[in-house]
Amino acid sequence: MARVRALLPRTVLQRVRLAALLFACSAPVSQLPIGMDPSLSRPVQVRGLVALLLLLVFYVATFARRRVPPAGSIVLGVLILVAGFALLDPMAVIGLCMGAMVHQSLYGGRREAILRTITVNAAYLLTIALSAAAAQRGLHPGSSVVVGNLPGIVGAGAVMRVLLSALTRREQNAARDAVLARAAAALLGETDVTVIRRIAGEAGAELCALQPGVGALRVRVEEDRVTVENSNGVLRAARGATLPLACVAALDPADNAIRELTGDTSAFDRLAGRRMRWTAMRLSAPDAPRYLVVGAETPLSHDILAAHRVLAAQVSLAEDSAAAHGLLLHQANHDQLTGLPNRTALYRLLADTIDGADATGGAAVLHLDLDDFKIVNDTFGHTAGDELLVEVARRLRAVAGRTGTAARIGGDEFVLVLPDAADPAVAQRVAERLIAALDEPVRLRETTVLVRASVGIAHAAPGLSAGDVVRCADIAMYTAKGEGKHRIEHFDPAQHGRIARLRTLEEHLPYAVERGEIVVHYQPQVDLRSGRCHGVEALVRWDHPRLGRVAPLEFIPVAERTGAIEPIGAHVLRVACAQAAQWSDLPALGDLRMSVNVSARQLARESLPGIVRSALADSGLPADRLTLELTESELLEGKLAVDQLVEIADLGVRIAIDDFGTGYASLAYLRSLPVHQVKIDRSFVTASEDAPAGADDVARAVLLVGQTLGLETIAEGVELSEQAIALETAGVQIAQGFLFARPMAGDEFPAWAAAAELVATS
Repeated sequence: MARVRALLPRTVLQRVRLAALLFACSAPVSQLPIGMDPSLSRPVQVRGLVALLLLLVFYVATFARRRVPPAGSIVLGVLILVAGFALLDPMAVIGLCMGAMVHQSLYGGRREAILRTITVNAAYLLTIALSAAAAQRGLHPGSSVVVGNLPGIVGAGAVMRVLLSALTRREQNAARDAVLARAAAALLGETDVTVIRRIAGEAGAELCALQPGVGALRVRVEEDRVTVENSNGVLRAARGATLPLACVAALDPADNAIRELTGDTSAFDRLAGRRMRWTAMRLSAPDAPRYLVVGAETPLSHDILAAHRVLAAQVSLAEDSAAAHGLLLHQANHDQLTGLPNRTALYRLLADTIDGADATGGAAVLHLDLDDFKIVNDTFGHTAGDELLVEVARRLRAVAGRTGTAARIGGDEFVLVLPDAADPAVAQRVAERLIAALDEPVRLRETTVLVRASVGIAHAAPGLSAGDVVRCADIAMYTAKGEGKHRIEHFDPAQHGRIARLRTLEEHLPYAVERGEIVVHYQPQVDLRSGRCHGVEALVRWDHPRLGRVAPLEFIPVAERTGAIEPIGAHVLRVACAQAAQWSDLPALGDLRMSVNVSARQLARESLPGIVRSALADSGLPADRLTLELTESELLEGKLAVDQLVEIADLGVRIAIDDFGTGYASLAYLRSLPVHQVKIDRSFVTASEDAPAGADDVARAVLLVGQTLGLETIAEGVELSEQAIALETAGVQIAQGFLFARPMAGDEFPAWAAAAELVATS
């Protein structure tokens, strides 16, 4: 059944051949009922009948095998002659000849076609010459009737050859299109260069097979030679061969046309082992020039060359796409600055390492963080910081060697994975080499800096994921930081709780404002002489849904380090201004001052004046009732800081220096700032049990500086009445502390203020 289905016509050419088969068979079949010439002997009649039957078999065999049997033209002529000689009507041989030419001309090559034309016409003429019936009718090979049929017989064959040529070209084009379509489908989305080249080789071989004798070379032009990158067809064994540059010297690298090589092609001929016609076309290539060279013994049509060019273009696009995919994949898994694997690649590598470890092996993770890297950025700029990170990455690679893997997981944090370091001593030695390598000064473009680092070590263990091991190493690194930096610490499970809490704060703090977890409390500032409330200081609190109330001393440093202080500071400023404006309608609170702390990080941003202006405009609070407090130790020297404070002061906002006396700001610098108020740090408040020796002298000196500069002075941290009396005696005007009130929620403050007013007026 399958054999029969294979014979059914699927293409136009096969349908034409089937039609020609039916036409060719009709002539012998039509003579079978008529019978042979009865005047001939019985053997001659039998031979004629057998010849007709053999003609039918010959035609069917040719159609089934799709090629002419060996010596088919001679056999065909003999069968026509034997059958025609025995026919009752000798002119019926013309039908046999026409059928033979129509059917057989659809098979074989040019030589076979010429030989077939000669033998069929010879059989026709010999039949007429030898047939007694023809002689009785006065027919002979030279008669006009006989000769007049020769052009028809020849023409039938010629027409069918033209039709065969057209249909063959159409089928070859369709076959080439099918090859190109299959190749395009196979190459679509393929990113493996090896697979791409295999697909290209198979498709190239199919194209060459459609035109026997064709060979194709893909060559790359280098500085001193031409290398065959790929080869197909009759040249399939030429891959890897090298040729002299002279063989492509006549080609213009900027010419995109298909050009026949007319110069010295002997180098290509030697590869083919015979003289061939060579055609070349330039291929798209980002680096070295590449050409596709196609050769054949006879000139090739444009369709054939174009198909090879399309395949080469498909392969080039696929290779470019694979290269781009590889680049994107590399960028997705590597840090762009240092080229080291990033966090994603690290976790995948570590997971594979842990999964592949046997019972005796184990991986160690070294988590490294540069100490005081921020100083490099702030002092020399981010460009210098980037240079430093690149050099640190280079040294990490050197220490990691061939077995370890270094990765950068963010900022100035690096991780080193040691796949075979189950022994803690091995990891310790590598960490020591790492510290030693980083201790060497780093020469940057404009300066030389010293690098210090803290290293935490953790080991893979059953039940721990890749993320768990990195987190343990991170905890150990934070322990090293807390123990004084520039040291190595191994993970201690006892430290997990403290560091885990710190990590929770770091992860949740950036979202605390939008989740409504940041609240503002207010601590009164009291006039020591009258006892009235002079103002309040806004103090931020964090009500974490799981950890509860988080103290400012715990989360403010985290906010400063992570940058979350900016949205938190802006939020506190808006809430405090709105609260002060709301209290304006209450008795004795119409002129209450609101103090809000501002961090150095906020002051370093050009947006701070705009944030202050927006908070005042939205709340309606007069600018002279708002005071911004900056810690003396965080004052930034420079034009930006001064310009920011001047612009804010020009709005009418007051500027206060908090923790005055604990920093190192010079008097000259303080005089350049629009400062209105100083706050004496609690450590200098006298009569305190934990006040340091000489605190009284420092407090008097601080007070003297404030008075000299003409600034309002406030003391904070007042807890005892003796402290309040001493401060008032010394000339301090305003104080705040637990002696007067603890920080309270906004809805609690009006009642406290009213009670304080009653006491002051009584």
